[in-house]
Amino acid sequence: MPLSYISKLGGDVKLGFWQMAESSETLLKICALHSYEYDDYAALHHEKVKKQWLSARLLAQKICGQNAQVYYDDFGKPHCFGFGGISISHSGEYVLLATDPNNPIGVDIELITQKIIRIKDKFISLEEEALFEYFRNEKLFMFYHLIWSFKEAAFKLYGKKGLIFKKHIILRELQTNKMNTINGVLIINNEEVEITGNFLFIGGYVICTCQYK
Repeated sequence: MPLSYISKLGGDVKLGFWQMAESSETLLKICALHSYEYDDYAALHHEKVKKQWLSARLLAQKICGQNAQVYYDDFGKPHCFGFGGISISHSGEYVLLATDPNNPIGVDIELITQKIIRIKDKFISLEEEALFEYFRNEKLFMFYHLIWSFKEAAFKLYGKKGLIFKKHIILRELQTNKMNTINGVLIINNEEVEITGNFLFIGGYVICTCQYK
């Protein structure tokens, strides 16, 4: 079974990891799709996309209950009927699902590579450069990934269009404590909305969750 594990990450937040080690045909056999989902699945054509789609639903069934029904709103944000907040991310060979039964949530998982150095100036603000002291120079590419992952999670939390990562999502504080907390703001209509989350580095990946403070 490719379910890696389900863990808690502060409060009522749960994370589920699914390693896409099996074919889409195998995943389809063990995923209890609802009748309306078959047409959505039939519209998918790429093997990796099919595996991501099915893995997310298998995770939802594991965490939210066997009858969990995942759907997407007009902005492409996932929801689960009868449940609180959920968020889905995938990178490399993993699909990640984060849930909070009472509050909205955003999550992101990123495979760490040094290629991110090429695009860092597109999403890192001048304000965020002051936080570089948390990492030694040889690990700056990990810090870049952490900022990117936080902004992806914040974007998914907001769930609407119009955010520019460098301008509208700003990381303000890192706390490398037991929970590895991360704080920042969303700038929406020239007003700051405080956001917070947790992060971890695991097995060559960085993971961030994000919620409203």
